[in-house]
Amino acid sequence: MRVARPAGVRLHEPTPPFHPVPAMTTRTRRFSDVDAFFRDVDRLFADAARTGGFAPRADVIEADDAYLIALDLPGVAADAVHVHYDDGVLAVSGERAQAESLTGARLVRAERGLGRFSRQFQIGTAIAPDGIEADLDEGVLTVRVPKAEVRKARQIAVGRRAPGGAVEVRATTEEPADEPVEAEAA
Repeated sequence: MRVARPAGVRLHEPTPPFHPVPAMTTRTRRFSDVDAFFRDVDRLFADAARTGGFAPRADVIEADDAYLIALDLPGVAADAVHVHYDDGVLAVSGERAQAESLTGARLVRAERGLGRFSRQFQIGTAIAPDGIEADLDEGVLTVRVPKAEVRKARQIAVGRRAPGGAVEVRATTEEPADEPVEAEAA
């Protein structure tokens, strides 16, 4: 004889969804840290291969009237830095010289970038290249690139020749009208 079971009651509950154990989560996090380390190492080697030295870190800030580019260049003399702008690209290059060697001492570990460096920034052509300024202070090179003055749209008044040769200029209805201007025909 079969026993009827009430509606909604199951004989076997389905298996709960899989949840990783904490050890797997820790291991995954450890692998992501290792991956990040190798990405950083790859970037450093790519920077060195590209420039033959090192690539200084930079911040690019956009203000209302200018772009500011700050590069970390500790130990670099101002006369060893060159800033050049051409066709929308700002290039900063230079060289950090080897520190004086110590007599009777040997270098155990070298982590500071030495040699030539070069960075390029695509900043476009909507700037005022004659106003670019660079200043090296306490190991930070700050390049100020002023934005070009925004050309505002303006309404062009349309004139018509009045009887007698004078040109009457009338304002359009799109902008507030100034007083009509009359010009004499040449």
